[in-house]
Amino acid sequence: MTHTLKDAAGTARGTPAIHVQHAVPPIMRGRAAGSRLAGHLERDRLEGIIATTPENVYYITGFFGLPEWSVRLTQAYAVWVPHQPPALIVPLSELDFAAEGVAEDVEVFCYGDFSYDIGGRSSTSAKRLASWLGNPVFPDPMAALRHVMGCRHLAGRPIGLDEVGLAPGLWTRIAGDESRVSPAYDLLRRVRAVKSDWEVQALERVAGITERAALKAVEATVSGESEMDLARRFHTHLVGDDAWPEVTVVGAGSRSAFPNAQPTGRLLDPGDIVRLDLCAYAGYYHSDISRTAIVGPPTPEHESVYGALLAGQQAAIENVRPGVMASEVFAVAVETARREGLPGYRRHHCGHGIGLEGYDAPIIGPRDTTILEEGMVLCLELPFYRVDWGGMQVEDTVVVTNTGARLLTSSPRGIWSIEGRKG
Repeated sequence: MTHTLKDAAGTARGTPAIHVQHAVPPIMRGRAAGSRLAGHLERDRLEGIIATTPENVYYITGFFGLPEWSVRLTQAYAVWVPHQPPALIVPLSELDFAAEGVAEDVEVFCYGDFSYDIGGRSSTSAKRLASWLGNPVFPDPMAALRHVMGCRHLAGRPIGLDEVGLAPGLWTRIAGDESRVSPAYDLLRRVRAVKSDWEVQALERVAGITERAALKAVEATVSGESEMDLARRFHTHLVGDDAWPEVTVVGAGSRSAFPNAQPTGRLLDPGDIVRLDLCAYAGYYHSDISRTAIVGPPTPEHESVYGALLAGQQAAIENVRPGVMASEVFAVAVETARREGLPGYRRHHCGHGIGLEGYDAPIIGPRDTTILEEGMVLCLELPFYRVDWGGMQVEDTVVVTNTGARLLTSSPRGIWSIEGRKG
């Protein structure tokens, strides 16, 4: 199997360089994200917002702290008020991330215990670190937050609080101090659902890296090798292109019907369906694509089932445009798959947003009334799981434009082939 990924102009693409520019947070990158957030706050009658999850803190400040992503009880907050610089609250032990990562106009406040020995101040990061160490260090995140709330004149005012990233018990403590607090995690997700042009480019890069790694891995795999052999090749190509694996589903034969099949030593036999559901990230932005391969030639049943799924996905793509409700895209996808050969087809969703989270808003499901907007980036997928027969899936990433959907993926969407062992 030989395929070349093409860009929008139809020319062959090389490996795109990933340039992560930490100094400008996503909220400051075009498409008036700050105005969107201010509008949502005004609609909900809120005067400011406190972000607590790693994704939302990064979105507002550009701060990436490793512990927040791996040890979720570590607390870092971003406080945002219209027409004021963002404030960042971080553990003292993560001040180096802030020194190298946040924009110049972000105000940084520290808490906790940690020791730095400032031997010199020649670099910009060292100068920033030294200047912050000269400021008061608060004993805990709550003390720092109270200070920032006072500086931003938010004490006693109506504010939104991203409740998801809080350590247990902190909501009660904050709500006790500030009686006019409203949950705001969903508000921030709604704001982040519309991507800037820069974010779309970042998502297109990581999607291209992921599908290119998948193609190379499948092309190099033959029958008699294992699911793990295929997955290992995928990871190698992914990392070689400066992206990192997040979720790798590789299921062969009857295991392809298991939605979360992790690669094992099971060998690929002629006639096997191999379902791939592959997620990665680069520069904090995520990818999520799915493809189906057959070891050897597909049977008429393979082609019939997959044809129905592909038709449903294509119908979804063709119905994506500004002003359409997410549930309407779901309905047309399911109805088309049923009409094209899977009359009993059922799904709880046929896609989702993607960005700083693998599952951004909206969900392309039967009850999601979100109205699609230009700049939303969606993964549109139709999986099928038939236990003891196998599973198939197709999933691609699109951006909503003013004229419809533009595919950010370009690898072949038909059934892929895994060759038989030669000799």
